[in-house]
Amino acid sequence: PQAWFNIISNGNLAALMPPWKDRLSAQERWDLVAHLYSLSGNAARVPVAAAPAVPAVRVHGRVLNATRGTTAAAGLLLTLVTADAQGAQRTLQTATDRAGNFVFDDVQLAPDARMEVRAEHERVKYASRTIALEPGRVDYPLDMEIFDSTAALDTVELVQLHFIVEQQAAALLVTQVAVLRNTGKRTVAPVVAPLLALRLPAAASQAQLRPEQSWPARLTAAGVELATALLPASAAEPATQQVVVSYFLPIAALVNIVQPLDYPVRSVTVTVPSGQLRVAGAAAQPLGEREVRPGVRMQVLQLVPPPPGVDGFYLHRDQLNEQEAELARTTR
Repeated sequence: PQAWFNIISNGNLAALMPPWKDRLSAQERWDLVAHLYSLSGNAARVPVAAAPAVPAVRVHGRVLNATRGTTAAAGLLLTLVTADAQGAQRTLQTATDRAGNFVFDDVQLAPDARMEVRAEHERVKYASRTIALEPGRVDYPLDMEIFDSTAALDTVELVQLHFIVEQQAAALLVTQVAVLRNTGKRTVAPVVAPLLALRLPAAASQAQLRPEQSWPARLTAAGVELATALLPASAAEPATQQVVVSYFLPIAALVNIVQPLDYPVRSVTVTVPSGQLRVAGAAAQPLGEREVRPGVRMQVLQLVPPPPGVDGFYLHRDQLNEQEAELARTTR
């Protein structure tokens, strides 16, 4: 019955069926589902009385401009987005009043619906927390925050820069994790330049983003670029955002990993296979070892964060076997 209710509510473009959610109430749509079931062979298997009652709910709240510490100005357009378990979405719109308040009255929802309020302010899109419909509850307070925007990057910092280096047959596999934070009170939203241009070592090849672990980003010839806005750490969004990229470096007795930095860095760590690679530069201090899989141990080192524009660190290999030495000569 729920699938039939969704089709009646949202229509079926392929069958040229229009949506009826704005013409029939939720109860009328459920009554129609019951009638259609009574005409089909499903009626004997699914009782008509099983169609759930869906009470209308009230969603209300206040929008706070957290940059100014005041409520949002009157007339800010807000969109209530609801979605059921099948992914069918419905939107309603209203605007803030002079006190920054808003109300969505008589909202009809499916029993398994979830909802959130969205707004756009100074080119940046914001959303409230997402809440689920609760049986018997008809009143839902749902406040949200927005921030003024800036194109300046002086409040962006790299909380952590971490390199995981693994030795493979023909190259070194480097996984690089950059964790960013906005320490200011405005959302950083560059108009033209990317928020972060994470340049990779000159010899890096076969670079790949880890999309399941990363903030939205794109790979360019120069490295990794982030173009989306970075909210202040005090926002309802996560206080930090990260990007994860992996690439290969040619095997050599000495590998220089140069990481040009545009922002201050709080912490730099490197993880390398124990007994195979040594880290030099930036006053490397060992933090300990851990076994990542049977027979493979990795050493973690803390580096002194370099100032912006200063090179990174070096990986030393004391000896190369004959095959590795030939690879080193041919990949220089």
